[in-house]
Formats: sequence, C-alpha cells, structure tokens
Amino acid sequence: MKTLEEMLALRQPLVVIYHDLCMDGFTAAYVAQRRLGKDAILLPHAYGSVISGLPKGRCSIFMLDVSFARGLMDQVALDHDLVVLDHHKSAQAALEGAVPLSAKVRMNLSPEIIIGIDEVGRGCVFGPLAVCGIANPLGWTDARVRDSKEIKSEKRKNDICADACKNTIWSLAVAHNTAIDQYGITAALTQAMIRVLDDLVTRVGQAIQGTTTRLRIIGDGNDMYPIIARYECVVAGGGFVTVQFLPKADSTFFEVSAASIVAKASRDLWCHDIVKANPTLAVYGIDGNKGYASSEHTHALVQHGLTGWHRKTFCATLLATHAIKMAAARAASAA
Repeated sequence: MKTLEEMLALRQPLVVIYHDLCMDGFTAAYVAQRRLGKDAILLPHAYGSVISGLPKGRCSIFMLDVSFARGLMDQVALDHDLVVLDHHKSAQAALEGAVPLSAKVRMNLSPEIIIGIDEVGRGCVFGPLAVCGIANPLGWTDARVRDSKEIKSEKRKNDICADACKNTIWSLAVAHNTAIDQYGITAALTQAMIRVLDDLVTRVGQAIQGTTTRLRIIGDGNDMYPIIARYECVVAGGGFVTVQFLPKADSTFFEVSAASIVAKASRDLWCHDIVKANPTLAVYGIDGNKGYASSEHTHALVQHGLTGWHRKTFCATLLATHAIKMAAARAASAA
C-alpha cells in the first residue's frame, strides 16, 4: 500500500469516500480534508451501495470507515490508487488477505492475456445492441460458461454474469436504436466495440505496464477492419496487441463466451426493466422475445405501430416483407 506522501506525489484527483450518516465517518472525512486540502472530493457512501461520483481518469482514493463488496473493491484497486481504512469487523473479515486486482495480475502474469468481445441484439428490431468485453488475467474458469445462445435458464445466465463481473476485468457499451437508425448497424456496432476496447486496453495496460505480456483481442464472426487497424500494434515496454475475429469464437474461446453471457444478461435485464417501467410495451411481447421479430411482435407492430425504442430501419424492412407474405397468402387462397 502506498504511503500518504506517495499518494499525494501522484498529482491525481484526491477522493475521500467515507461512511455516510455515521459520526466515525464524518470525523474521518473532516480529518482527511484538513490533511489533503480543500480540493479533496468528499463522497459519502453507505454499506451495500454502488460507488458513484468519481471524477474521470485515475484517482487517489481514500476509503474511510466504509468498504464494499470484494469484487468491486478489486475493480477499484485496478482502476485507481486505493487506501482502505475500515475498522468494522464485517469488513475486516470480508477483506482479510485481500490483494488488489492490479497486484494479482502482476503476480499471475502469463505471456498472453486474452480480451474476448461479443455483441448481443444485432438482429433485433427493438432496443439497443449490447457489446461486452472481458479480460481474464487471473485465469478464471467456470464449466457453465458457453455461448449465451445455448443457456436457456435466466437464473443460470444471471449467476454466471455475476461471477464473471467479480472475477474478470470487464466493460459494457450499447448502441441505442437511434444510433443504429442514424449510422447503420455496422458503424454503431464498431463504435460500441471501440468504447469497450478503449476502456479495457487502457485498464489492463496499466496493470501490465513495463512487462512484455501480450494482449490478444478475440471477437466472434468476420473481420472488422476498423477494430484491427485501431488496436493491432506494438506497445510500450516491448509487448504488443493482436486482434482476431473468428467464426464460432463465442463457443470456442472462454473469454468470448463469458462476454456473450454478460452482454446477453445485461440486455435481457434492460428489456425486462423497460417493459416494467412502460406496461404498454407488453403487447409487443418484449419481455419474452427480447426485441426480436417474433410473430407476436410483428403482429403487434402491424396493429399498434412503432414505439420510440423500435429501430425504424429494421422495422420498415420487417413490415414490408410481412406485407408481401400476407399479399402472397391472400393471392394463393383466392386462386
């Protein structure tokens, strides 16, 4: 763990996360601000909450009288410089022997780290396309992980998603229906992949800086040349990045399979939540078909029209094709 002087010497934003609604937390925050100065950012948080309010970029974080789930703490330790001071016995038990994820990565470095990336929802007529990338520097394995299309149980999919997020370095991005309509599916997908890979390459790169470890990006499907051109290069320290797009990678590479599952579980949850918040969407069967063009969904589009979450370009093609089929069926029955 870095000393206070070492943390200050980094000249990064200073953030104090302290226990909200607690005298010990308030006192710790007061003392920290007196020592760190008025530029220190104070963020009150409760146990069980999600960390929020952090400025962009790498920060020096002092977590005082409060801590979080082990997986979240590992992720914060990778993305930032972190000091934790928490006297609660439950936290001490949870964090006993904890090693920051960045340190674990260095301790377990292999010659190559794979970043698997995959998308879900490309062929939908409703909602966003989701892209997930997963780096697996600690060699996490799980026999349940396979292509998300092969996993039918929602609970199992969500359980695997939760475990993947705890044990890997991951990133998620979406391309909304409006972006897909404006730019086209390929451009929207490419931009979402870039957001994910920029994030992962930066974060994993910080953990392996100065080593000769290689990063290997593997995606499912055909070559995406903008991605290959952007990331395939020699990097500082003598390492390098290679990019491959391979058919069936989501069923043959563990990291790609895991990314597929996280993307699928995240997008399915979005579909469930959007219907819950907007009950009128129930007529389209979104909670069941997840935005794909099922017969129920197509019939509802004919009867009720498009919503603000539908992809106009995709729906235009779907409805034109449906109209041709209906006309052909009527002609056949009249003959």
